[in-house]
Amino acid sequence: MLGNFFYYINFKLLKLFFSFFFFCFQLIKLQTSEATIGNIVKLAAYIEAQCPDTSRFVHQQLLPVWQELSVTNRITLKIVPFGKAKCDPVGNDYSCKCQHGPPECELNQLMNCVIEIVKNPRQYVPVISCIQGKRDLRSAGLKCLSKLSVSSKSILRCAEGEEGRRLLAEAGVETERLQPPLNFVPWIMINGIRSSDAFYDLKKNLCDALDPVPDQCKKQQ
Repeated sequence: MLGNFFYYINFKLLKLFFSFFFFCFQLIKLQTSEATIGNIVKLAAYIEAQCPDTSRFVHQQLLPVWQELSVTNRITLKIVPFGKAKCDPVGNDYSCKCQHGPPECELNQLMNCVIEIVKNPRQYVPVISCIQGKRDLRSAGLKCLSKLSVSSKSILRCAEGEEGRRLLAEAGVETERLQPPLNFVPWIMINGIRSSDAFYDLKKNLCDALDPVPDQCKKQQ
């Protein structure tokens, strides 16, 4: 009798545990789905590493706004470091010239390598912001790559070699496909449409495109 009693109690406790576990799982699932209810907005920024206007936008708009709104899980971000550069094929390699000189090409290549290797915008956007406006590849590597969990040596090898030039050339192909063509840097697009207003107030333009408006957009700007 006593054995049956303990068996009954253990069975009830086990059943209660699994019921509680299932409830917690459903609650987490509900909270996750609620966080992503609504439309998805596509943000794209075509930038140059040493462009003063790009530096202003990245530091004052893109980084803080992305950090605030990315938690909604309703914004996709694409950063294309190229701007008004030009790349020509040389055998299996490329020769590239950038608007602000050779150091900008190396920094653009570094940005493209970071994006290619890291993948996750939540991890690489702060690094792109750190690289933006730096004097040269060495100073950017020393100050910015320590923020990443991946090897800084592998990223620098990418930036200094053929892979970095290839990624820069590919960014050029994507930039040259823009319609209308890029004539100002940074070139900002929201849902495939160029937005000149986003240069001055990115948060407002993104929030205007989000439906329903998330709580993050209701905070004072």
